[in-house]
Amino acid sequence: MAFKLSDVKLNSGLLSKSGSQSVYLRHVDLNSGGTYRCEVSAEAPEFQTVAAEKKMDVFVLPTEGPKITGGLSKYRVGDTVYVNCTSSKSKPAATLRWYINDEMAKPEYVMEHSTTLHSDSLETSSLSLKFIVNEFHFRGGNMKLKCTATISKVYIMSNEELVFGTGLRQQTSGLQITENMSHVQSSSSTTLWTTANWTISICLMFYIICNIKSSGIQRSLVDQFG
Repeated sequence: MAFKLSDVKLNSGLLSKSGSQSVYLRHVDLNSGGTYRCEVSAEAPEFQTVAAEKKMDVFVLPTEGPKITGGLSKYRVGDTVYVNCTSSKSKPAATLRWYINDEMAKPEYVMEHSTTLHSDSLETSSLSLKFIVNEFHFRGGNMKLKCTATISKVYIMSNEELVFGTGLRQQTSGLQITENMSHVQSSSSTTLWTTANWTISICLMFYIICNIKSSGIQRSLVDQFG
């Protein structure tokens, strides 16, 4: 036997699908949540009754993952990161968590805001992340910020952003290498130019010697046949 309740509709095949420990409901909404009680009564003359109850929670899951706003694409060491994560509407409100490079953010970095209740009885939650960028926040020149939204054990979604660092040591080191390479190239160019000068000088000397020898031969011929 079942007692009719508003906002609770039993499955049309209740008698065939239900057993001593289960009951099927259809078209469940938020009003269907609550404590359900089952009673078992013995026959006459004792009419002993045994009852058990269980709370049922009805979830409305978000239609999309959490959104991250307020972030920049690049940060320098010493800059302040101030980003916000907002969940989609759900019931109950999602629990938000921030991660920096897949490690949970320190408690002093996060600021929790009050939950927003909408006209359809659904809720949204918001969690901010604020910290000063240090060099160790960058892994290979990048920093990953991730926000997860969780509802009990039935739902978890995440959203993440990859930001890039500027003015890091490894980048400065790269510039120094470039500068050193330019000095090497400059020195190499000087060496080539010096070698070219020697080559020109040798050619000139060879040309002068040839001219001198040629002049000597011409004089000898003149003296012999003149």
